[in-house]
Amino acid sequence: MKPITATPLTLSCLRITICLTGNRFNLPKDTNDSDFYVFNEMKVIILASAVALSLLSGCAQVGPDFNQMTGAYSATVDQHNRNSLLVNLIRAANRLPTQFTTIPSVIGTGTITTQAGLSANLYSLDPTSAAGFFSAASGSSSSLSASLAAQRQFSFTLSALDNELFTQGFLTDITIDRLRLLSSSEENSKDLLYTLVVSSIEINPQSKQNIVFRNDMVEDHYPKFKARMQFLVDAGLTTELSSNHFPVGLPMTRKEVGIMSSDLAKSGNLQTFTAIQFFPISGTKDQYQAYQAHSGLKYCLSLPPTANNIASIFSKSIRCTTDENQENLQVPDASLLEEYKHSQLKDLTFNLHLRSTREVFQYLGQVIKKQIAGNDSKLTYIRDVESNGKTKEVPLIVVRKGTPPIGTEVIASADYFNENYYIPKDDSGLSAEVIDLLSVMVTLNKIPGSIPVSPGVLIR
Repeated sequence: MKPITATPLTLSCLRITICLTGNRFNLPKDTNDSDFYVFNEMKVIILASAVALSLLSGCAQVGPDFNQMTGAYSATVDQHNRNSLLVNLIRAANRLPTQFTTIPSVIGTGTITTQAGLSANLYSLDPTSAAGFFSAASGSSSSLSASLAAQRQFSFTLSALDNELFTQGFLTDITIDRLRLLSSSEENSKDLLYTLVVSSIEINPQSKQNIVFRNDMVEDHYPKFKARMQFLVDAGLTTELSSNHFPVGLPMTRKEVGIMSSDLAKSGNLQTFTAIQFFPISGTKDQYQAYQAHSGLKYCLSLPPTANNIASIFSKSIRCTTDENQENLQVPDASLLEEYKHSQLKDLTFNLHLRSTREVFQYLGQVIKKQIAGNDSKLTYIRDVESNGKTKEVPLIVVRKGTPPIGTEVIASADYFNENYYIPKDDSGLSAEVIDLLSVMVTLNKIPGSIPVSPGVLIR
């Protein structure tokens, strides 16, 4: 007798094939082979039903993968943030207000639903006998059904950052300590960073001959700013913590200094006492001036070996006190070096005026507006220094209008005023680095209290 093989049953967790060998029971004499096979087939189906139910019960214990759920959430938030930055750049290009949202929380749930069933339509071979009653006649039928479904669901809270705390930081000029944070990574391009955040360079700010170079892409003198900015970067532009002394009060005699020091010590205000120092006033007898120390960050030049030949033109006050040479493969522009040497400016100093985060968006908005109006012929280029010391001019940012071609990977996309905009992933210059810096700048303004406790919109 040939074995009877049941139809394979496929589940999401495994695949089973049930195989039984038929044996004749005490069936009526007139039972033919086809009835025998029908009976054995019922045995197979009933057994398969029991196995399927037990397997589905086992599969129901497997929940949705946690890593997949958190990965899906992270990908969604990441895409939301990049698209939000692009749409705000487009708003800035149209001189319209920027508006930011954030996703402060997410609730994820995962469920699995299982179902299994068996239906049959049986005809007895001979209802008058026990064996015939439990023997299936021709025409009997049965069906087995099983299903397994998994579902993941996220509930996002979307909060608008339209409040005083966020807006105040957004409108405030970037501070030197935040500039120091942004420039701390060796991977960030200093040419890119300073091009975005510096609004102007003031040469010899304390002199009557001070000169200001403004960073404005749409004006003709932008190349002059770009050349001076590159010159300072190549000369080792950085920041350092410095301590300055400011005079406090009127000059005093030695006896008055002793009395004042004693009074401060007795008052228990040790912090004020240690912060004040007394120095003799030159050219006087028994006269001392109190000074209070103040620590803060300042711009300075840590000249790399490639810029040692220009050390003499800079004031000592602008040189870094630590004098830790930076690794810089670029030699300062020789033409600017000759210009400074032959000018009447002695002991060269400078000051940098920084933008606010809002002004950075407006600046890039001007760049994008000019680019969209003139296509690639109006791209704004900046210097990019490679690890081998070679330089090349690359686009600051590339934003294209329209629907991206099929197969094009995009960094961000946005729909604004019924127009599509996107930043391509390839051949887009420093676009990815720009988006990264903008993301950090916006995040730095998300101080405690700037994100509302209660969400304005709940998205399911």
